[in-house]
Amino acid sequence: MTMTNTATTPIPAAQLAACHALATAFNHEWANLPLVDLAGLSPEAIAALVEERYPLSRDDRWMRGITAPTIDEGGHINHTTGSGRLEWNIGPDGWVKLYISRPVPGVQGEGVDVLYVDMPPQTWADMGEADPAYWCHAGYEDVRELSPADPRRDIRPLPRHLNALAEAVRALDGVNPNVPAVLEWIEAQRPAALRDELSEARDRAWGMGLSSAEAVDAAMEVLQELRRRYA
Repeated sequence: MTMTNTATTPIPAAQLAACHALATAFNHEWANLPLVDLAGLSPEAIAALVEERYPLSRDDRWMRGITAPTIDEGGHINHTTGSGRLEWNIGPDGWVKLYISRPVPGVQGEGVDVLYVDMPPQTWADMGEADPAYWCHAGYEDVRELSPADPRRDIRPLPRHLNALAEAVRALDGVNPNVPAVLEWIEAQRPAALRDELSEARDRAWGMGLSSAEAVDAAMEVLQELRRRYA
């Protein structure tokens, strides 16, 4: 079986446009190049163009950022941000999947996806299913498979996770037709996210050995800050 060298395969236009939009929002070096200059290029050719347009001395090469997208054997572009919070997967047809994860309390190095959105290159309605619940998910998706004591059961997205997802979705404005619907869905999750952040703040306060009154005061301080921040 012959394996395709994805580094030398031209990136399809729809896939490149979606990836360029996200890479621009997250300051990837190759995204400094105009999209029109990248048409029909492979990842290897894009990296070479970055080297040509933005040369660095040997001593300064450690400063070089991401010079091209990476395509897997299935033809998908995958990237996880440095913080590990956001991951995107872009198909050859421009189909975008976004994942937001957060760490599992008490489990070193393990995270779970708490937000997921599926953004095909056509509108959800044109795909035959306009219900956002079909395309978007909040919370650990396989929670029913977990034991009652599993720490992943109670992991929920907080406002900062919604904000991270919204930033990525807004980057796709003008590229993907589902951006308005996804942003509307994100806003609908905010009341629950605020309640969950307040609940976690209360639990942390009690865990620090505060009295009930002190815990309530601490939680109210968090609530007031959340109202100020997200009003």
